[in-house]
Amino acid sequence: MFFPEILTPRDIDFCMKDIYKNWDSALFHKYLEDFSILKNKQTKTMSTGMGKKLYIATALSHHHKLLILD
Repeated sequence: MFFPEILTPRDIDFCMKDIYKNWDSALFHKYLEDFSILKNKQTKTMSTGMGKKLYIATALSHHHKLLILD
């Protein structure tokens, strides 16, 4: 996954609603809270680890039956 550096997790949530029909905003926000990711912080200011957590939260929030993480 790749997110433009100017996006925040809140922006990503807004975009994913239009991309995935099974997008679960409530679950995404729960993962943000569980992973201590700030909703208004731009991705360019996140550490590598926080960015990976954001990618995982995004990947898990649209209820796929099979998920392959590389």
